[in-house]
Formats: sequence, C-alpha cells, structure tokens
Amino acid sequence: MNFNGPVEFHGGVQNFGGVNEVTQTNISLDAGVRDRIEAQIAALRAAHPDPAAAEREIPVLEEAVRQPSPEGRGRVETALGRLAAGAGSARGAVEAIAAIAALVKAHWPG
Repeated sequence: MNFNGPVEFHGGVQNFGGVNEVTQTNISLDAGVRDRIEAQIAALRAAHPDPAAAEREIPVLEEAVRQPSPEGRGRVETALGRLAAGAGSARGAVEAIAAIAALVKAHWPG
C-alpha cells in the first residue's frame, strides 16, 4: 500500500494489519450512584439561595455525571466549592452539596 501525501483518519480506533495493540477504557458510575447524585442535584437546584450561581455550576455537575473521569472529579469539586460558598445557611442546599461530595468521594473513578 502506498500513500502519496498526507493521510488523515477521523474518528474511531485504527488498527492496521493486526500489528497495533488497541486499548479502550470506559468509565461509568453505577446506575444507583448516578441516580442518587442526580436526585441531589435536583434538590440543590431547588434549594440554592442564588439561582444564577446554581445555574452556572450545576451543568458542570450534570456533564460530569454523564461522562465521569478523573479529570471531571476536579471540576465537580470546584463547582461544589463555589456552590457551597454561595449557599450560606440554606440547609437544603448545604445538605445536597454534602451528599454529592460524599458520593463523589466514595464512588468517583480516579
């Protein structure tokens, strides 16, 4: 096989002639854990005293739950810290933040 000029591959994993070794790692949260985190996110959205701040940070949490990764854990922790800083003494928000943090600590990959 001869290639004259640049060759580009878009998407997928390429394996030529059985020579390359391909490894893929899929990371996911257990469905029960994911459901518990999503329930706490809903409670947080309803209880946070600063709805604008909540709407800035909650999508970070939702995306991380959809596609968990070790890198995503840092983004979740940062978002939870910002939410906690703005929660004041709003008990429902503080409880939801603490519950999410505990679930992330116990079950998050990485």
